[in-house]
Amino acid sequence: MITAVADRAPDRLRAAVYLDASLPTQGQSMLDFMGDSQGIPDLFRSQATESGDGWRVPAGLPFDAAGFGGENPDDAAWVNRRMTDHPLAAFTDPAELTGAWEKVPVKHYIRCEGFQIAHGEPTISHVEADPSWTFERWDCGHSPHVTDPERVVEAITRLGKA
Repeated sequence: MITAVADRAPDRLRAAVYLDASLPTQGQSMLDFMGDSQGIPDLFRSQATESGDGWRVPAGLPFDAAGFGGENPDDAAWVNRRMTDHPLAAFTDPAELTGAWEKVPVKHYIRCEGFQIAHGEPTISHVEADPSWTFERWDCGHSPHVTDPERVVEAITRLGKA
């Protein structure tokens, strides 16, 4: 999680660019942040129990190119070949934050509008209301680093110079 990394090394960062990322608060797990509106917590836990030795969420739905909004068949095949299981603890362990991450000079959020997930709009709305953030809304799926890497590089480069 970008916030946890920034919290541990804020003086080493010029900018933190959140690419359609989660923004949990102190003590909040990813599943807490995501909420229950789409059944994700139960899905991840059941997948880990049924097919992941109790500790990992197997690659596949919802972790595949289609789940992240990849529509190009070549991009989807490239992503799916590289998908791996994901530790359940990355979703269930609470964020341990001191608040130091807020010292990062530039905090920028990019909302990928084509990725329909319950926490997407509340997150960008929160960021848009906070003057310490800058933000953009992109008309793309959740994986522009795959579908439009030049745009992502341009954004990171631009924001890193801010």
